[in-house]
Amino acid sequence: MRHRPFIMILLITVFSIMAIQAFAQTSVGSILELWNIRFSAALTGSYIQSVDLDMAVTNPSNVNVWVNGTSYNVGDYVKYTNGTTQFTYICKVSTNSVVPSNTVNWTKLWESAKGWQPIGSGSGNSSFRGVYDGNNKLISNLYINRGASSSANNVYPSDGEDNVGLFGYLENTDTANTVIKNVKLINPNVTGRRATGTLVGKVLLPITNPARSYTVYIERCSAEASGVGGTATVQGFGATGGLVGANNSDAKQRVPVIRFCRASVTVSATHPNNITPNPNDRIGNTTVYNPYNIKYGGLVGCNENGVTQDSFARGNVTGGDRVGGLAGCTIGGAIFRSYSTGTVTFGIQSGGLNPDWQGGIGGLVGRADGSLPPGLGGTNSTGSCENCFWDTVTSGTTSSAGGTGKNTTQMKDQTTFTNWDFTNVWGIDALTNDGYPYLQGNASTDFYYQTKADGNWNSLLTWEYSSTNSAPWNPAIVIPDRANSISITILNGHEVAVSQHVIIDATTINSGGQVTVNDGVTLDLSNGLGIDLTVYGTLIVTGTFYPESGSNMSFETGSLIVYNGSSAQATGDYFLDPVYNLTLNSSSELTFSKALVINNLFTVTSGTYTLGSLATINTDGVDSPNVKYFSFPPTGESILNYSASMTTPDNFPRYVDREWSISGIIDSSYRAKTITFYWTSTDDHDFDWTDIAPAIYVGATKYAASAYSTGTDPRTVSFEYEFDAAVKNGSKETFKIGRDDNQTLPVELSSFTAYTTAYNNVQLMWVTQSETNVSGFRVYRAESEVFETATQLNVFIPATNTSNAQYYAFTDTELSEEGMYYYWLENVDLDGGNAFHGPVSINFMMPQGGSPETPVIAGFNSVYPNPFNPSTTIGFGVSKDANTQIVIYNTRGQKVRQLTNQIYRKGNYKLIWDGKDDNGQACSSGIYMLNMTLGKDSFTRKAVLLK
Repeated sequence: MRHRPFIMILLITVFSIMAIQAFAQTSVGSILELWNIRFSAALTGSYIQSVDLDMAVTNPSNVNVWVNGTSYNVGDYVKYTNGTTQFTYICKVSTNSVVPSNTVNWTKLWESAKGWQPIGSGSGNSSFRGVYDGNNKLISNLYINRGASSSANNVYPSDGEDNVGLFGYLENTDTANTVIKNVKLINPNVTGRRATGTLVGKVLLPITNPARSYTVYIERCSAEASGVGGTATVQGFGATGGLVGANNSDAKQRVPVIRFCRASVTVSATHPNNITPNPNDRIGNTTVYNPYNIKYGGLVGCNENGVTQDSFARGNVTGGDRVGGLAGCTIGGAIFRSYSTGTVTFGIQSGGLNPDWQGGIGGLVGRADGSLPPGLGGTNSTGSCENCFWDTVTSGTTSSAGGTGKNTTQMKDQTTFTNWDFTNVWGIDALTNDGYPYLQGNASTDFYYQTKADGNWNSLLTWEYSSTNSAPWNPAIVIPDRANSISITILNGHEVAVSQHVIIDATTINSGGQVTVNDGVTLDLSNGLGIDLTVYGTLIVTGTFYPESGSNMSFETGSLIVYNGSSAQATGDYFLDPVYNLTLNSSSELTFSKALVINNLFTVTSGTYTLGSLATINTDGVDSPNVKYFSFPPTGESILNYSASMTTPDNFPRYVDREWSISGIIDSSYRAKTITFYWTSTDDHDFDWTDIAPAIYVGATKYAASAYSTGTDPRTVSFEYEFDAAVKNGSKETFKIGRDDNQTLPVELSSFTAYTTAYNNVQLMWVTQSETNVSGFRVYRAESEVFETATQLNVFIPATNTSNAQYYAFTDTELSEEGMYYYWLENVDLDGGNAFHGPVSINFMMPQGGSPETPVIAGFNSVYPNPFNPSTTIGFGVSKDANTQIVIYNTRGQKVRQLTNQIYRKGNYKLIWDGKDDNGQACSSGIYMLNMTLGKDSFTRKAVLLK
């Protein structure tokens, strides 16, 4: 059995018991022994009540004034005025003359007029932080009169005491839970100021130690009237309840719990019409000025960041504002499987001097606001009221901030109470509790649940339960969740689908078991001590899996979590535990909200993923042949800060049209991963890899393949890559696939050659055996064999598209410097496709003894580049000495620029147009006409300026 402090279980579990048994259990067999609990370290002790206690002597009308000469025996009570104040004393040594102020014979108790002084009066060492077991013995006729006087009806009362009840103020400790259980109050009559209840005035979990994981439980306690003329009443000035005044927590990750409790107490305000505003009442930085005179409930006045479950209230409730049959308010709190029947009325409501205060009245809850997180026992719904009901007839109201209203007949019908356990917790019959549901004497939700078949989580047929986690197993009475179970187990071979919102804790998915969270449904993981979810099998998240703050999981070897939603998903801010295998198989996107460790394999079969601003991925292996198009198996060494992307840029013909970017760190002596990349025939333009080995290019470095397969589609290539161990930046590389011989990836021609002509030009020649759907050819030149450095020449050679062999030639007349040159040929298809060939190389050298005469052809030789931005070079020839004029016009025939107007001798020349007009202004994008006049001859060429 494991302890889950914020979830609803019945018994104090092993962890709690261990903490409690650090103190010897002390028997309480008298009022004096009950009184002495308040002293020193006893406030953290463990107590068990051994007898019924009649506390009528707490009412001063039942105690006589001490009279000298009267014989007093041990255990007798008297009233005696010590100074100006009268106190109640108990005799501990028989006497007939010793005054009560003598501590040898008498023990001073409470101030008589005020009645019982609560155990635990304030925070810190004065609060009760131990365990009190009432042992189902009675405490009857408790009297407390510590309220404010009626003269303070229009201001905040300066007199009176806060935190009033049998126990006044409760806190938890760093080492144990505080527990009040099995206390039965009969005919209590209690009056206090703020935070007043018959049993407990105030519970407050402090925030001083955020690591404190223990809490406060009030369980199986009751307060009611009994006997002829018996009454049960409680009065206060805000935060007043039939059993507990305030059930609060300042520690947002821990909550106090009231469970299996009942109250039939008349609850009322000492100043029902007081509307004094509370200047300390704030929402954020805004003062709201709600009145002090609010929060009255039949069981608990204020349930702020607290849990109340499996409980009921039958008393009538009147107060200032925020009045509810069960709880005055639940602010950021939660109420489960509880009901109320009493009338509810209030004395004030918003308006007048404070028109904006936040009041409310309801058959079950007066006001509900905010939501207690599922991990602390709540839901995402406002007020977190689940499976709760109130009697619309007896309460006199058909509305409530939480719960469901039913008429009296329905409230006495078991079928009304959805998912209530009427076998182990509740009972219902016509003769008990006026026919309303009652709590069984051994009420317990302390059971183990396991699957008995495939099915729906929200179906009783799927489950069975046991009190011992062994046979016999019984058919389930309720759907298991964190509020009614010790543990939940999905057995080997069982597949369970979650079709409605479920909150779980202490859950195990065995090897071979599977849980699927359906689309549009949330599975919440609650926060407790120990492991909240253990997975040996498979968890499939189609909807939402939401681990709460502080929850923890253990994904064991062989386990798998799959995200396969049809809409965007996220791991959540509190998914902080490592997983073993994680698969993304969605049609949308998964966001890794926080850092996540994948101990074995990260598989991406469909969908995309992104990293939140605080997220990183550490993974050992990756498998994504169809999305990221690469994979590497686990090696036992995790890649820290792993990220990867795949793009399809136009890399052809130097590389295939696919490249990868992978980054990460392996902080180990063994940092190698064997990575396999995948690409298709489309990526390499149907290149024939026969007798050609692919290679991997990591940045500028080539790696030979350790294995490859290029005869099928997709193609694969593998190699061993060693990740960097740098702590800060690590590896971040680009991976591309090319030929191992450093050549490009062309479609084969019959021939493609280059040679130097007699005029010292480079001539390219190529032969095609057949042509279909070919538009023509382009030529590229570079001074290295790297295609990325090549320049497209200003030429386009139309194709013939015949089935016969065709011969093509192109002469490059623009070389003027010696060196090695590389040429590529691109064939362009009519449908937009293309293929590259080459490179072919030639060592260009100037001839000895000077250059041969170059033939001169009149007119424009070249305009390159074209289109251009920002400038282009215009080559032209002058065949005989003559005046030569070159003018540039726009498409409207307007003169833009005159480049030259002078006499040129015979020869070839070049001019640069910088894209500006005669005024030095940059021309706009467009088509421009170049006009050359050579003597009587005229030549025209187009140029395109493209910005």
